[in-house]
Amino acid sequence: MGEIYNIKITLAEAWMYSPKNTCVRLHYPKSPEVLTQRLPPNLEFGIRTLEGLMEGRVMRIGTRAQPIRPVSSGVFPLFKEETKGTIFCHRRGISAPTHKMYHSACLGFTNSEDGVYSSEGIMRTALREWSEEQLLVTKESAGKKPWLLVTTNTKQYVEQTVARLEMDIAGYREEHADFLQGVDYLKVNTNGKTCLFCTSGFIEMLWESLTGINLLQILHFPNVSSEEIVPLDTEFRLKNNTPEHLNLEVYQIPFSEVSGKRFGTPLKNFEVRQVRFEKGVPVFYTPEYSQPYYSVEGLFVKHPHVWAPEDAICRILCALNVPIGIKEKTTTNWLEIEHWKEKTILEQGHAGLLAEDVLIK
Repeated sequence: MGEIYNIKITLAEAWMYSPKNTCVRLHYPKSPEVLTQRLPPNLEFGIRTLEGLMEGRVMRIGTRAQPIRPVSSGVFPLFKEETKGTIFCHRRGISAPTHKMYHSACLGFTNSEDGVYSSEGIMRTALREWSEEQLLVTKESAGKKPWLLVTTNTKQYVEQTVARLEMDIAGYREEHADFLQGVDYLKVNTNGKTCLFCTSGFIEMLWESLTGINLLQILHFPNVSSEEIVPLDTEFRLKNNTPEHLNLEVYQIPFSEVSGKRFGTPLKNFEVRQVRFEKGVPVFYTPEYSQPYYSVEGLFVKHPHVWAPEDAICRILCALNVPIGIKEKTTTNWLEIEHWKEKTILEQGHAGLLAEDVLIK
């Protein structure tokens, strides 16, 4: 991840136009204060806000005392199997600044004014963030150069990632892909009530780990099977102004494995990989694990792979009608999931998110 460009918003509202679908209105200030860091969490505010939304009320999600920022954005790939398909995600590391050891989608902050002040800029941020953090490569035998899956909109960003990693590839395989119609709506006003832009996607908000709002897109490849390709982690951090590849674990998890699975229980049917580069050619390997095993926020657990989807993964799965288990129920309503997370963390700490028989006490 590179630099962050954001502004502080002290007037913003949200409401549900159906039990699962959100409208958000952000009012950009005339003289914005630029933010270059994350906003801190506020569980009490988040719980009250989520409860109000579930009750059908219009809620202030940005105030002077509790500001919010413009949306982060990202992309989730969906293949021709559709809802019988596979999640491609990575697991954040034990040293991640937020959501340690959560299964995470590819999204992030904008790094320019363009990504704050236009819908086109938000979409460019989504495509850039996805291409910076994850590449889709063809399955090849060890040592053979892969082809990289691209679309007309992602190729320029993928090429930048290939250059950053000094990858040696067979070439680019351009495929047709369509964005699914978003069901949530974002309206941005400026200079009082002047509408700057409107856009759609899949929105979710959170006040645990950080204060944020995300606008996600689902990109559907109708002619590509998830069995043809492998996700490759390309996320990085800047160390002494030099990109350092994080080599996060990348998971391929069938929807059938997580449908109804309770948050905080072991995964059973999945693939996980990491990558090394030999003369620029990616070589995948299965990581080896030894105790202690870690789960959310560094908690010690009895299993190396505990299902812990962060907020964006939850929103996407709910949009695709894949239910998530929270304590004693399953739901496809992201509000219920986020409310359960935040209330549980406030009352019990992060250990309350995990099944009791998984935790090492």
